[in-house]
Amino acid sequence: CGALTESLLESELFGHEKGAFTGAMYNRKSRFEMADGGTIFLDEIGDADPKTQVQLLRFLDNGGFVRLGDNQTRFARVLLVAATNQDLPRLIAEGRFRADLYHRLSELTIAVPSLNQRREDIPDLAVHFLGQLYRIYRLADEPVDRVPTISVEAQGLLTTHDYTGNIRELRSILLRALLFRQGP
Repeated sequence: CGALTESLLESELFGHEKGAFTGAMYNRKSRFEMADGGTIFLDEIGDADPKTQVQLLRFLDNGGFVRLGDNQTRFARVLLVAATNQDLPRLIAEGRFRADLYHRLSELTIAVPSLNQRREDIPDLAVHFLGQLYRIYRLADEPVDRVPTISVEAQGLLTTHDYTGNIRELRSILLRALLFRQGP
C-alpha cells in the first residue's frame, strides 16, 4: 500500500473504466475481481490513504466495490490479509487510520515477533535465504546445486547480531556475504 500513490492504489485495488482518468485506455479489472474466491495480501496497510481506507471498509462490510469511472457496484469474495510494521492503535489515536477498519482487519491477528526475539530461527532462515540468493546471483559457471555453506563461526555471529532491520537485514547480510565470499 505504501509503494503506490493514492490514485494508483485505488485503480489497482478497485479497477477502472476506460476514460476514467488520463491514460485509462481500457477497462481494468480490480485486484478483487481477479482474486475472487481466493486471497489478497495488502502489505503496509498502515500506509493506506484515508480514501482507500473508506473503500476497503465498504468492501469488507459486504464484498462490494465500484471501479473508478463507473457507478455499478461489483462484488467479489476474497480473504483479505493485511500486514504492517506500524503501530495501528497509535495511528488511530493520531487520526491517521480508521478505528472501524482496524477492527475489521484485526478479527484474526497474528503477531510475528522480531528476529531478535526468535534467535533460534536464524540458522534455518540463513540457510533458506542463502539458497534463494545463490539461485538468483550465482555466476554462470557456478553449479546450481553447490550452494555455499555458512561456517559455525558465521552462524554464531548471525545468531548474536542485533537486527534492527529484522528479516530484511539478515537477507542483506547474507547477500553481501555471498557476493564477496572467498570460497564455498
